[in-house]
Amino acid sequence: MTDRQSILDAIAVYDRQAGAFAASALKDADMLCTSILAAIEDEDCTGLTFAAHSLKSVMRQAGANALADTAQELEALGKSRKIKAAAALAGQLRAQQAETAAVLSAVILASES
Repeated sequence: MTDRQSILDAIAVYDRQAGAFAASALKDADMLCTSILAAIEDEDCTGLTFAAHSLKSVMRQAGANALADTAQELEALGKSRKIKAAAALAGQLRAQQAETAAVLSAVILASES
């Protein structure tokens, strides 16, 4: 499920800076998702918790609620040291990241024209 309209609504408040905000959110999401997946692979619960918390915050601000919800779940799993359960969400995280990236990229392209 994509949060396309939610993302567009959240970014619209930035008016002329929407493209810049979308670019920043996209860069942060890519970096944080990479950190989350690395933490899961390394069985680093602390790293997972911190990266998931940061991703949750950025994606809520961007209106990407499905990705933020998954990040929130990953944060809780990191806190409770349930790394195997977190690993089971990796595919969901990747799919939601890709959907969110597509919407953010479209906003960036639209702001450049």
